Amino acid sequence: MKKMNSFDREISWFLEKAKKLGVEAEAYASSGKSFKVQAFQSEIEDFLLSESAGIGIRVVDGSRNGYAYTENLSRESVEAAVEEAAENVKLVTPDKGIALDNPPAPPALDLYTPALAEVDVTRKIQLAKDLEKKALAVDPRIKNIPYADCGDSEGLVRIANTKGLDRSYSANLAWIACGAVAELGGETQSAYKVKASRRFEDLEKATIAEKAAREAVAKLGALEVNSGDYPVVFVPEAFCEILETFVSIFSARMAQEGKSPLKGRLGETIGNPVVSLIDDPLMNDGFSSRPFDDEGTPSKKLAVVEAGKFLSFFHNSQSARIDGVESTGHASRSSYRSAIGISPSNLYLVPGKTDPCELKKDCLVVTEVAGMHSGANPVSGDFSLSAQGFRYSENEETYPIKNFTVSGNFLSLLASIEALGNDLEFFPSGVGTPTVRIKELAIAGK
Repeated sequence: MKKMNSFDREISWFLEKAKKLGVEAEAYASSGKSFKVQAFQSEIEDFLLSESAGIGIRVVDGSRNGYAYTENLSRESVEAAVEEAAENVKLVTPDKGIALDNPPAPPALDLYTPALAEVDVTRKIQLAKDLEKKALAVDPRIKNIPYADCGDSEGLVRIANTKGLDRSYSANLAWIACGAVAELGGETQSAYKVKASRRFEDLEKATIAEKAAREAVAKLGALEVNSGDYPVVFVPEAFCEILETFVSIFSARMAQEGKSPLKGRLGETIGNPVVSLIDDPLMNDGFSSRPFDDEGTPSKKLAVVEAGKFLSFFHNSQSARIDGVESTGHASRSSYRSAIGISPSNLYLVPGKTDPCELKKDCLVVTEVAGMHSGANPVSGDFSLSAQGFRYSENEETYPIKNFTVSGNFLSLLASIEALGNDLEFFPSGVGTPTVRIKELAIAGK
């Protein structure tokens, strides 16, 4: 792949135009490349290569932000974007805490692996084909592999402003995904696994194809479970989905707007003492690591919850000024097209020391949840989600279960965690969790 745009000319044009207009402004520039190959029936079904680049402009006028962006990186288009942002700022309703900064230098963090960028495409194609082959070989009841994908991406982010800030970083990542469908007597069950790494050899050694196939087969013959309150265990994939869904409750901006159940609860105990939530953007192998956030604020490790006690919200510079605290380095922009928000980096539930197999005794194990958009309310913390899993009895007999719903409240869930596995697993979103055992949770079945 050719070298990514470092935006030297564009940043220079931006600064010249902002100075000419006499405005305080910030440029958020990013470029990226992505590749994906999908195998199906030993052939290549999909082969996708895409590139993108753009620059987002933010003009700050007292208590207002004005945004504009351009994907045309000519001098005329960059200057026009600065002019547009300067006009847009006049139309915006004033807000609190808005200003530009020139934060101190960020820590050194190497997130770009040259060897990953040099992996030949034939090796990626072979890996996708191998995923399909391995999954099919697990069991004759595996009849279809709808997903056998290999992909990678790389990107560059550069932030500069009229206060003197100018910093950038690059990162790359590769991933594989495999879905398997098992059939028996007219019944079908499926499972899906994904893994990401900055080392391609990690993906070649991964066993996600076999895991997906075994889980799909294990779900065959699923029974319905009686409604009631059960001890429940969430496998890492399932609890990760829940944590991702409710992560906005830790946003200071959401709390300031009255949209978080944690408003006014700093310093309170909100979880069982075994619960600690850490956000660490400086992890060398983290999927969402970054030396600085999307305002240029240096990244640092943050204890959000420690031994059950709620210690900190996520802050960008605006929310920090409103609350009279320092930014925690959690300003985020989903792209150069978007406005500044707040989001975590590598957020994880600190694992325990227990073997996950021990946690699963005499309980209901949830392997996947669905309906997050309609069945979860981050403002109240309530959720009611359809689920699949297994029933583990006292004598260690296990059978698959289906057509049930798990209901509760996220904060109550944190308080009800009684044990954590030693199997912390991170997912491509950057969120990581171990196996989680809940003392009791409402299940709606037959």
